Order: sequence, then C-alpha cells, then structure tokens
Amino acid sequence: MKKTFTFCAVLCSLGIVHAQQYLNTWGDNMYGRLGTGTKTSFNTPQRIGTANWVVADGGEFFSAGIQADGSLWTWGNDSDGQLGTGVTVGTADGELSPVHIGTDTDWKTLSVGSGFTLAIKTNGSLWGWGDNIDLALGSGSSKDLYVPTQIGTATDWKSVSAGDAHTIALKTDGTLWAWGDNNFGKLGRGGTVDASAPVQIGTATDWIMVSAGQECSFAIKADGSLWAWGQSTTGGANRDAPAQLGTATDWKFITSANNSHFAIKTDGTLWAWGNNFVGQLGIGSGVSPITPTQVGTDKDWESAANGYMHAVALKKDHTIWGMGAGNASAMSSPLGSNVPVKIGSANTWVSIASGNSHVLAIGGTGATAVRESSSTTMISLYPNPSRTSVHIRVPAAILNICIRNMAGQPVYRGTETEIPVAAYQPGIYSVGIIFQDGTSATEKLIID
Repeated sequence: MKKTFTFCAVLCSLGIVHAQQYLNTWGDNMYGRLGTGTKTSFNTPQRIGTANWVVADGGEFFSAGIQADGSLWTWGNDSDGQLGTGVTVGTADGELSPVHIGTDTDWKTLSVGSGFTLAIKTNGSLWGWGDNIDLALGSGSSKDLYVPTQIGTATDWKSVSAGDAHTIALKTDGTLWAWGDNNFGKLGRGGTVDASAPVQIGTATDWIMVSAGQECSFAIKADGSLWAWGQSTTGGANRDAPAQLGTATDWKFITSANNSHFAIKTDGTLWAWGNNFVGQLGIGSGVSPITPTQVGTDKDWESAANGYMHAVALKKDHTIWGMGAGNASAMSSPLGSNVPVKIGSANTWVSIASGNSHVLAIGGTGATAVRESSSTTMISLYPNPSRTSVHIRVPAAILNICIRNMAGQPVYRGTETEIPVAAYQPGIYSVGIIFQDGTSATEKLIID
C-alpha cells in the first residue's frame, strides 16, 4: 500500500524491490468504483495512473485511498457524500477517476464501510465522512458528513475497521472501541443499544487487531487468541460482548465481510468460515462451515480480503490468489473457483483490499522487481512479538537495515541494532538487512 528507491531500498521488502507501487483495480465497475475513468468492468488488474499509493479500500459502490505523499483520494458513487467532496446532493456516478480531497498531506490510513469512510491522520486523530444513518461515523448524530470531519478530540487512535453499519477501532493503549448499529450486539458493549459516538468495550488493553464485519465483529489479542461477538458465526447464541473463539493462541490476522470470515495463523495457514454459497471461502466446496476451516495446505499466506461473492488472498511471494465468483474476484475467468487460483503472473503485489464486488491492490502491473542476493546469515530479533523496542542480533557486519510494513512502506532505515517500535501500528513487518559483504537477509517482525 508505496516510490522510486535508491540503494538502501534493495532490502525494503520480503526479497523484492518495488520500484513503483501502483494502484490496480478490477471487478464490477458499477458507478465507476474501479477508478478507470469509465464504467467498463474488468476481470484482470487495471493500473490507475502512475502515482504511488500507500493504502486503498473499497465500499459497496465507491473506493478511497491515500497516496505516498499523504494525500487523500476518492472515486465512484457519491449518493450519500461518501466521496467527501462536499457535494450535499450526491449523484450515483460521482467520479469515474480518483479525485483529490482537500489539501491535507498527513493522512495515514483508512477503512471503507458500505457507504462511509473512517481515516486516521499521522497525529492520531480520527476522521469520518459519508452515510451516517446507522451512526457508523461516531460523530454523535445520524447526520451525513460530506467532507472529512474529525471525530471527537482524541489523538491516540491506532487502527480502525469500518463494517457494513458499525465501526471497531483500537487506541494506542491497546483498548477496544466501537460505535454505530448494534444489531445482534455486534458492538460488544452488552445489549443491543446503538452508539452514536465511540464507546470503550471492556477494560482489556491487549487488543492488537480488529475487523468489523456485516453483523459481527472480530479481534485478536496480543497472546494470539481470536475473539468474536455479534451474530453467531459458530451456530450458537449471539454474543453481545467479546468471547474467545476456540482455544488456539496462534492467530495473527482476521478479516470479515458479508458474513464470510478469513483468518491466518502464525504458521502461515489460511482459515475460513461463514457464507460460502459460491465457493468464496476457497475450501473446495460450497458448504458453509461454522468453525474455522483450513484453506488448502499452503503455509505462506500473508493477508486476505473479501466481498459479497469473492475473496482474494496475498502470499509471502507477493502473488494474489482469488476464489469465489469469477467476474467479481477477477480471476481472469468468468467461471470462478472454490479453491484459490492465482491471479495473473505478477509477483510484486504488496497489499490487497476488497469492496462489495471489486478488488484493489497495490504493486503488480507495471511495477518492477529485483531479487535480492540471499545470505545464510541468520537474523535474531528479540523480543518478537514486540511492543516497545526490538533488538537485532546478527553475526556479521551490517551495512544497512530497513523495516517495512505489510503495505510495503519503509518505516525505518538505519544501522541501529536497538530500534523503538512503539509508534508503529500493530501488524507484521519485514526486517531486511544488507551486510557489508554484499549479501542480504530478511526476517519477520510482529508488533503488538
């Protein structure tokens, strides 16, 4: 989710140098949500301009993203102000190409819901705009917001996940917050009363990742345990407060949309459960399991994203795989598949996201890649996972170190072997080192 690199960038990814990190989109293009300048649908990745992108996400009929310079862009349907352009009488075909929103260049990350967006700036402030009929913006009212508007005054927001009609977020102190529609108790606050502003959920301070789904919510704790609440995803009673899902403590990634759910364990295995009526879970059948079911046997999955009838997943080798309805998941075939199928031949993808019926990915088409020389030198990182600082131990002379987040963005370059990481968002990072003998090596770092 980002540049033209110099020498030190050779180590800034998992074995690949990304000379450019373009935005690519594909799938259904109703209302111009692909950003290609037309309403023509595509089942293969289409590059959107030549800019470098940090993050992109899709909603029901629109999309939004942040470029490398911190600028904010939106495109697609604007019927409820979801593009943030300030237009109060929206139109279905709002914008067929990305439109620059405002002049601020300090946008850090964002999450797109069905018809609204939440975003965090580099100073930790939270902003929202778009459809607010379900209170999902957290502004204190149900009034739609037509331009990015700060939500409250807090400046310690770390991550946010926009669902279909509610939002889940984390603060830098590890606390869990929710607001919006509370059908089935999906806010986790107890009961089913909606919340028009952020409400803290419980008192725990060890949450590291969240995902707001359609009628349920998920979160992962620092100990690797997975928690769920809202409409039951396991066939039991609905839950109005977070409850641990199973007993495993090796979960590292979770995402949910349209009542289909994907999770990844620390061993790189991919798991799925929930709606599977067109094989979008990739488990080889149309059965909808109520418990996490392993997708194939591969152990090199990094992330996943899903829409209404499709899902895509990213591997450690920077390839994208699709499953479900063919036209929606752009699997280069209208036939679809109930097992993961590789999309194209590109191996330079660094991030993926999904709207209801379209996909957004950064890297890929038009990006160049240079393979690093490998080294037998082992990198020791401790503690790992880490929350405050990480120590790097290697038995060889270091020329340079680069830490890169899952979006492919360098967050550190230098030579120090004790690096503060408290300011980084929780997630998976790669630590790349170039040694003075010209060889290089990488190791995974988990920040919780």
